[in-house]
Amino acid sequence: MTGRPGENDVNLLLYTRSNPTNPTTLRTGVDSSLGEFNPRHETVFVIHGWTSNPSSVSAITNGFVATGRDYNVIVVDWSGPASPGYVTAVGNAREVGQIIATFIDYLASKGLSTSWIDIIGFSLGAQVAGIAGFRVTAGTVGRVTGLDPAGPLFYTASSENKLDSADGDFVQVIHTNGGVQGYKNAIGHADFFPNGGSSQPGCGVDLQGTWLLVSYGPWFYMSLIRDVGSEELWPLVLHVSYQGRSCAHHRAPAFYAESIARSTPFTATECGSYSDFSNNKCESRPTAVMGAYTPSSGHARGSFYLDTNNDSPYALG
Repeated sequence: MTGRPGENDVNLLLYTRSNPTNPTTLRTGVDSSLGEFNPRHETVFVIHGWTSNPSSVSAITNGFVATGRDYNVIVVDWSGPASPGYVTAVGNAREVGQIIATFIDYLASKGLSTSWIDIIGFSLGAQVAGIAGFRVTAGTVGRVTGLDPAGPLFYTASSENKLDSADGDFVQVIHTNGGVQGYKNAIGHADFFPNGGSSQPGCGVDLQGTWLLVSYGPWFYMSLIRDVGSEELWPLVLHVSYQGRSCAHHRAPAFYAESIARSTPFTATECGSYSDFSNNKCESRPTAVMGAYTPSSGHARGSFYLDTNNDSPYALG
C-alpha cells in the first residue's frame, strides 16, 4: 500500500464461541456489522506484527475461542500497513493504533465497558496495542498485553507513540528477545523475563538469540552502516534479521497461547535480575502467573523472572 493507512486498510475480524472459524468483519459506525458482538462479554483484541497477518497469532485467537467462555475475540488484520519497510511500518503503526482506538470508542458507545477490554499485540503489534490503549477516549482500557514489543525505533519514541504503563489500567509485557528484535526495558506494570528475556532455550542456532546480537543489538549494526554512508540500508538489515530467524522473538506469543488453556501455570518470581533469580536470591519475593490470567491487582507489579522448558509445553509450574 502507499500513503497513510485508513480505516479500509484495517480489517477487524470478530470470532466468538458460536462462530469460531468464519469471522464477521466489523466497521466503526456500522451497527449492522456488529452481528454476534455482545457488549456484555469480555473483549480481546489480537494484533499481529510486522510483515505478518492474522495466521501468525491464530494460536492465541483459537485459544480464547476454545476456552468455552463467551469472549468477543477481535483480530486486527493490518497486514497491508504492516508490510512496507520497517521505518514506514512504524509510522503506519501510529495510524492503525488510532483506528483501533476510534473503534473501541464506538464499541463503548454501544455499551461495552472499556474495563472489559484486553488489547494483545505481538512485536510491532504490541506497540500498536499500546498506542491504541493510550488514545481511547471513552475510558481506560482494562488490560494491554505486549508480547515481546518491537524494540528498534521505539527506545526514543514519545510515550503516546509506544507501549508503556500509561496505556491501560494494567499493562503486562513478556520479553523474550529483548535488545534485539524486542524491547529490552521494563515498561509495564508487570514485566516478565522468561529465561532472562533475551534468548530462549531450545531455539538452537537462533541468530536472534546469540550472545553477539543480544550484546550489541541492531543499533550497533545500524551505526556501522551509517558510518559507511549507507543509512538507507539499515532497515534492510533489520528486515533480513527479522525474517526466518526469530525463534526467541516468537516464543512470547507461544508462551501466551499456552497460558490460555489454564494447564500448568507460568509461575514467575519478582526479582532484580535473572542472575539473582538463577542464584536463588529472590525465593522470598512475591510470585505472579505470567500470561492470559495474570491478576491485574495484588503482587503483579515489577519485574518477574522464570525458567521454561526448551519445547512445548513450556510451563514448569
